[in-house]
Amino acid sequence: SFPAVSPRVRQPGAPLKVVFLSRISPKKNLDFALRVLRIVRLPIEFNLYGILDNWNYWSDCKELIKQMPEHITVNYHGVIPHIEVLKALGKHDLFFLPTRGENYGHAIHEALAAGTPALISDQTPWRDLDEKRVGWVRSLDNINEFVSIIEEYAKLDAEQTQEMRRRAHEYAGKVTSNKSTFAQNRELFFNAMMDAVS
Repeated sequence: SFPAVSPRVRQPGAPLKVVFLSRISPKKNLDFALRVLRIVRLPIEFNLYGILDNWNYWSDCKELIKQMPEHITVNYHGVIPHIEVLKALGKHDLFFLPTRGENYGHAIHEALAAGTPALISDQTPWRDLDEKRVGWVRSLDNINEFVSIIEEYAKLDAEQTQEMRRRAHEYAGKVTSNKSTFAQNRELFFNAMMDAVS
């Protein structure tokens, strides 16, 4: 089970704290995230965590970072130990992963578990974030949708964001228990099959 949802409350006027936690590789699409943030008109602090998988790609991303307007700050923090991941994610207002494809997307689950709403692409199994009101799932074909979601979210008041954080945390907990139930059922089914065979 996860620790309680982070009590983070953004102070009025403070930058929206956005986090990217994943490998720094073309598949994870950090360059797209940077292109989105370059258009956002509100103050953003964008924190990056993850292993550098591809140096050429990272140098392209660094060029994009250099072109950021003044109200957008980007910090690369390197790799963090897994034990610190939830805490780091919980210190942010929004998890942003416009990935080009995930089989599961553990970082998405961890962000939600930390009570951090997620803005992701439609290239993962996580398709119901809008419906559950714990995040947003959008097509990579429309960069402006990502921009407007970030701008609208930044305008929510503390009560609305806290409510969303609480829902995200609860939703992640339900997903976890469903996963373990599924694993247990699979094991029971497998054992019953083996009994029938032997």
